[in-house]
Amino acid sequence: MKYKAILFDLDFTLYDECQFFNAAVISSRLFDNVQDVISKITYRLRINSNNIINDLLDLENKLNKKNKDHLFSIMKNIDIKFECYRGIKKMLSEFKTNMSTKTAIVTNGVPEIQKNKLQRLDIKDFLDQVIFAKELDSAKPDHFPFEEALARLSVNAETTLFVGDHPINDIKPADELGMDTLWIDHLDENNIVSTYRITDANNLAD
Repeated sequence: MKYKAILFDLDFTLYDECQFFNAAVISSRLFDNVQDVISKITYRLRINSNNIINDLLDLENKLNKKNKDHLFSIMKNIDIKFECYRGIKKMLSEFKTNMSTKTAIVTNGVPEIQKNKLQRLDIKDFLDQVIFAKELDSAKPDHFPFEEALARLSVNAETTLFVGDHPINDIKPADELGMDTLWIDHLDENNIVSTYRITDANNLAD
């Protein structure tokens, strides 16, 4: 493999985040028509959201501080197993075993929630680094979280592949820094340039 490192986004790159939101909605017991709310939790809703907790509560006009705090607590502590996309855990395990390619996650999500996701997905031990952008007082598409990942892994952008689903937050800044990119184009829009592109995340490990 020509890459010394592969950096991954987390949500909708290594697993389907909708399953996490669905479980949180059910566990919260805040919603009157749970199945209707779940039917509205889509990739498009997430990618257009600046605050997913607010947007979920808005689906039933239940946005207030008490409900926000409760749903946040659910997401931070929910104890349920989530599955990665097909083949992802095996792929990460092989990278870790072979030690020829370093791996890291670079994520924008709220660190307390993201840490719980990683624990439930059971993949943290396969990774060399996890970069929580908010802990750096930053957020993708700023370059700093990407640069921090490169520094921690002691690799150059030119020998690194970035894998992500968000064209603006993931693919564009990684490309600007000189990385190759693999875009998981869930909406099959094909509207930006990337080194590689797939439309089904279950094909990523292949």
